[in-house]
Amino acid sequence: MGKIEMYKYARKPLEMNTKPGDKILIVADTQTDPLVWEVLMANAYQMNLDPILALMTPREYEQADPPPALAAAMEKVDLTVLCPSKAMLHSPGCSRMMSSGHKFLAMEGVTPDMLTKGGCEEDYPRMQQLAAKLREIFTQGKRVRVTSKLGTDLTASLEGRPGYVAAGKADKQANISLLAAAFPDGEAAFAPIEGSGEGVVVFDTTMHFLGRLKSPLKIKVARGKAIGFEGEQAEELQEILRKYGDENSLVFPAEIAVGLNSKIIPTGSIRTDKKIYGSVHIAFGMNSDIAGQTDSKLHLDGVIRYPDVMIDEKVIVSTGRIQDI
Repeated sequence: MGKIEMYKYARKPLEMNTKPGDKILIVADTQTDPLVWEVLMANAYQMNLDPILALMTPREYEQADPPPALAAAMEKVDLTVLCPSKAMLHSPGCSRMMSSGHKFLAMEGVTPDMLTKGGCEEDYPRMQQLAAKLREIFTQGKRVRVTSKLGTDLTASLEGRPGYVAAGKADKQANISLLAAAFPDGEAAFAPIEGSGEGVVVFDTTMHFLGRLKSPLKIKVARGKAIGFEGEQAEELQEILRKYGDENSLVFPAEIAVGLNSKIIPTGSIRTDKKIYGSVHIAFGMNSDIAGQTDSKLHLDGVIRYPDVMIDEKVIVSTGRIQDI
């Protein structure tokens, strides 16, 4: 029965992002559960799409570029579906392709369970309406403050930056080069003004590379950069930034996003956890694809489960509950 449900839900993102005759490239690696790419291929075939499967070895780290041969293939299709074990969407190579108009569907790290229950069951039209409202609030806003009971207290400017949404459809959005959807999906976000971030962020749920956090991870922020790390996994995070990053990987906050998917429960996978309804994820590094000015080898998200979010004087999220907007 689980496989039957996977067929049903794997069809949803293809229906939202393709039309009959489209060429699609499904990218997996040897750590992807074969059921994931099998149901995507089967649905694509039944929908009269022209699917191609590319199977590669896992990349060394999150947001690493695709191999050159694979990158060349991505440029020749109407949609690339990413379902490898490590995230690739914000890699420099994929970002350049999106800037040129190539569409992506991000499903990195997706498991059979994620295509059977949880975030895949969301009412996507309803979510898209909420996302559009938040995008407008972010686009008109000037100042953001994010707080939490565990000690988060971060302020930053968003004046002049457009909001953007990821709610299942890879549509072109004004001033945003990111041309992608995700599945499961659900977030509204913006890139804060570089150098404006000040305060403290305490991640308490999940993070790229680290998975489910063992204990809260505290980041001190000054002039838009991470300057201090505290917590059980602080050294591990710093080593990741040193090993795989560059000088811009410490730009923080590079992105602030509110999760919109009411069906997701925490799993320890950043793919779904950053979409949890009423949560906030905040990123290090790359944001030039979402109207920021930072290019970096890394884009790393961390999740705060029950935040408070204010845009100017308006409360948007209160203890993990999105307010009536």
